[in-house]
Amino acid sequence: MTRLAVEGDLDHRGDPAKFKGEYAKVIAGFNQTLDAVIEPIQAASTALDELAKGNLKTYMDGDYKGQHGKIKEDMNRTIDFLKNYVDEITITLQRIGEGDLSQEIKTYYHGDFVAIKLAINGITTHLSEVMKEIDDAAGQVEAGAIQISDGG
Repeated sequence: MTRLAVEGDLDHRGDPAKFKGEYAKVIAGFNQTLDAVIEPIQAASTALDELAKGNLKTYMDGDYKGQHGKIKEDMNRTIDFLKNYVDEITITLQRIGEGDLSQEIKTYYHGDFVAIKLAINGITTHLSEVMKEIDDAAGQVEAGAIQISDGG
């Protein structure tokens, strides 16, 4: 059992009924230890699997203490962090799609998300410049049409 557990196979359990006295207690204790270790691992794995499927409404559930509790807190904080970024990016892109080119992400982004923020802000800046050039050109066309009309 110890060899299997060290190799990462935490599914095997000993049968305390096959032992007598203190040995049975040791096997039962070892089984309980494995159960206590594997439950938060399975909960974290479930949450990570949901994240891999794009589900940002998932959380790691369970009442864990010590390092297992820290893993749960870190997992849920990471999910919240990702959800906040995705929500802000989604809202910003929706507003841009509706024609509001004044959108800009001002929130401080960490790590690889900085490139996404800069790209979105660059798109809105560039689109605003293009729209201004089109507006200026339309104004010139209008002025020329008025001159032609007045000359006629």
